[in-house]
Amino acid sequence: MDIYYNDFADLNDYLNKNALIQDHFYLNKNTVRRCALTAGKYPWKKPIKWEILRWKLSLVDAFIDFGSGSSVIGLKDTDFLEESEQRIVSFSIGMIFAQCYAQYWYGVRHLHHLKNLIKDKTIIVSTKGKFPDFWAVESTSGTGYLIEAKGSCTKSNFIANQKIKEAFDQLSSVRCVVGRQVAGGHVKDTLYYGHNLKKYVIATHPDSKNELTQQVVDPVVENNMNILIDIDKATYRYYENLYLILVQLNKRLINIEGLDFYIIDIPEFNCSLGLQKEIYEIINSYYREEQNKIDYAELHEKINSILPKININNNNNNISIGPDGLISMDLDLSIMKG
Repeated sequence: MDIYYNDFADLNDYLNKNALIQDHFYLNKNTVRRCALTAGKYPWKKPIKWEILRWKLSLVDAFIDFGSGSSVIGLKDTDFLEESEQRIVSFSIGMIFAQCYAQYWYGVRHLHHLKNLIKDKTIIVSTKGKFPDFWAVESTSGTGYLIEAKGSCTKSNFIANQKIKEAFDQLSSVRCVVGRQVAGGHVKDTLYYGHNLKKYVIATHPDSKNELTQQVVDPVVENNMNILIDIDKATYRYYENLYLILVQLNKRLINIEGLDFYIIDIPEFNCSLGLQKEIYEIINSYYREEQNKIDYAELHEKINSILPKININNNNNNISIGPDGLISMDLDLSIMKG
């Protein structure tokens, strides 16, 4: 199914509704499920409960409409919610579909949620103030991306100007990002500034026909906040939640297009979720129950050496393999492959 978007060159163009690009792209339900698993708050400080995973999948099933007879993904049943409940759904769809968009159009593998990594001291900021939701790097070009996600349940052809202005302020606060990792036994710092640092607002909401649409805006203003990211630790944190789920539950091994994946079956939602086997084994080799005893050195380099081998073909509604090595697929297909 498709989701439509408008791309605006800057804030003024959005305020004047002068879109540079109006287009659409393909998403299936398994891609949305896969992004729901990693979007938002992580890591959990203890093994995730089944009820939390169930809530994430339930949100997709309850409010995202994949079967209304239209070829466009829609929003459904949010009018049964009171205002505070709608805010939760708005926040969630904003985060989930920003990740869908960024992986599809920017080619990024990992979207790191900044707020929780700052609390975790994986990220250090130079000054207090607002900052955006996500950080990511496109591995081929080396371009860094800062993304602020916004969401709404309100039917309108455009999301409220005030939400875009707030997102603009959050993105504009950051001047540069430094990514630090250990590669080849040496500490390597990469500066993202100017031409190799892109900033985007990605806002997701239902249009007047209740079909999901996205507004993408490119702020260019910068202030004085500098961000330092421990790339190895952030990459570990990205996978830790799913790793802990696979450790707790009855995982099994399947082969898809020549690649092995560990998956768990979730009959209630007719789906299976999992992680590419080599990535699972790397995370397993780093895992320690006491977080302060983990040495994250060279983890990002090891995982990035595996990801190019993964063939991403998400044109089949029954399966979605992400550029991060995560997989979501229909249960009957996973049983056939197992």
